Order: sequence, then C-alpha cells, then structure tokens
Amino acid sequence: MLFAILLALLTAEWGYRLVFAGSKGLTTRPGVVEADPILGWRHGAGVTAQHRHVGPGGEVEFDVLVRTDAAGHRTSDQAEAARATESGARPVVFLGDSLTFGWGVAEEETFVARVRNELGVPVRNFGVSGFGTGQECLLLEREVLTLRPAAVVLTFCPNDVAEAASAFRYGRTKPLFGWDGQQLVDPELPVGSSWLEQVSGVYRRCRDALEPPIEVDWAPEVRDLARGRVRALHRRMAAACAAAGARFLLLSAAGDRWLEPGEGIEWVDLEAGLQRAAEAAPVVFPSDAHWTATGHAAVAAEILARLR
Repeated sequence: MLFAILLALLTAEWGYRLVFAGSKGLTTRPGVVEADPILGWRHGAGVTAQHRHVGPGGEVEFDVLVRTDAAGHRTSDQAEAARATESGARPVVFLGDSLTFGWGVAEEETFVARVRNELGVPVRNFGVSGFGTGQECLLLEREVLTLRPAAVVLTFCPNDVAEAASAFRYGRTKPLFGWDGQQLVDPELPVGSSWLEQVSGVYRRCRDALEPPIEVDWAPEVRDLARGRVRALHRRMAAACAAAGARFLLLSAAGDRWLEPGEGIEWVDLEAGLQRAAEAAPVVFPSDAHWTATGHAAVAAEILARLR
C-alpha cells in the first residue's frame, strides 16, 4: 500500500514537470524558478526556456525564448552583464515582477531592452516573475545598490498590494514586512521554506490553489493598511536610492492615485501613453494581462522621456 502511494505521488510529480516544462507560465515552472532563502524564489542562472501561452480558443498568444544570465537575470546575451560591469559606467537597473521581466515578449521587445538600445548605457533587468514590493525592496538593498546604479526604475502592478500583505504566493513562502500603519518591521530571514515546498511542483501547485486570494472582500480598512505597506516600502526604496546617489522612478499604469509618491520618488504615469498606443494595436494579450510588444514600446517611450 505504501509503495502504491509513493508510486502515485512520483507519477503525479513526473506528470506535473512534464506538463509545466512546456506551455505553462514561468512563475512556478521547475528549472526556471528556484528557491531562494532571502527572497523566497528567483529565476535560475543560465536558463534557456520556451515561454508559450495558448488562449482559451486554442490560439497561441505568444511563444518566445527566455534566457537568463549567470545571475539569473533576463538577457539576450550571456556576456552582456560582464560587459556592463567592465565598462565602469553606472547602470540603469529595472526592478519589478513579470511586467518588468517581459512576460510573453522576446527580450529585445521588452521596455528594458528598448531603453538600453536608445540610451546606450548599461541596463540591467532585475525583474522576477511573481515578485511583490517587499521582495523588490530586499533585492534592491542586497544586490541592486551594490552596482552603484545611476537610476532604479520600479514597475508597480495592482496585484502588488495583495502580494505585499502575504507571506505566501505561487506555492512558495516569501518574506513579509511587518506594518502597523506607522512603521515597517523587517521580515525574519532566511525564509523558512520546507523541503517539500522546494522540491515538489505538485505540492506548490496544490498549496497555491488552496490559498484563498487575500484581496477578495477586503474591508476598506484592511485594504488601506495593505496600500500603506506598499507606500512605505516605496519610500524606503527611494530613501535607499537617494543615499546611494541614484534616481528612483516608479512606473504605474493603473491610475492608482492612492500611491501618493513621496519625497525622492519620480512617478511615471503610463496610463495615457498606453491608451494612445492601444488605438493602433492591443497593448495586452487577449487572455493574459501582460503587455504586448506594442505595450512595451509605449512604456519605453514614457521612461525615455523622463530619463533623458
């Protein structure tokens, strides 16, 4: 009996890995995402994977190649990061989740690559699929600022509010900053993910499915507290950038006026630019809320207008 149960579990895990090695998303795909004791997870180093999405009608909405460099950051050239470091120039670093990573588009079509090509300066893409603001803050403080960036560009996504208020996402444990409405409290590190969480895709998938969306039926005071945590994290990131002599730009496309950018935060409102671009071609995929190549081009134009 025990052998039969073990065999069933191993078969389920094998089937999961077989399916998710193909056409599914990158946030939970084995081999692309790996556990990280500080951040919860990150993209693996030296990954090459095909990222494909099929819509509800059976149409392929995107099918692109994804590569990461030796540090796990998205790139089209494995030597790009080394050349940027050797040049001695202060880079522009992009932080965020799958929007910054470039979910569904080729690397050269991302707004990060477009900015790099236009500015002609070292640019690094630190976007990680599924990241929330707390993870982005830790990544900034522990890794990004060591590069002595000239500017840090953070993309805000509406789901950042829920993610910043949760210690669990996409089947994985993640760091959670404490927040009482007045003061941030650093999370306990390292993140205590279990062995099963680290090795089993089936376990993560089931755990994610059973976790109720925390943003559903939020009471106004709970929602406002979560938003306050995001604003506090933005202010902390802006202060860290200012201390390092770097500009801090915050991108938002959702018309989220509650963000109230504070001192040291340069708010880049993408809403109007994306609306203009949408008059010519779709800026998001039909069944996927991520930006298309047209959307990325519009975002790049707004960033370039500010950086120049």
